[in-house]
Amino acid sequence: GDGVRLKSQACLVASKKDRSAADEAIFRDIAAKMTATVG
Repeated sequence: GDGVRLKSQACLVASKKDRSAADEAIFRDIAAKMTATVG
């Protein structure tokens, strides 16, 4: 489902050692959505 896909994307972003500010914003947005959805 969407939760699994979002988690995969979050993991990919988190694993990038040279992630940009934009990546950080996306990661935080995904994490916030996961928290709101999964609880």
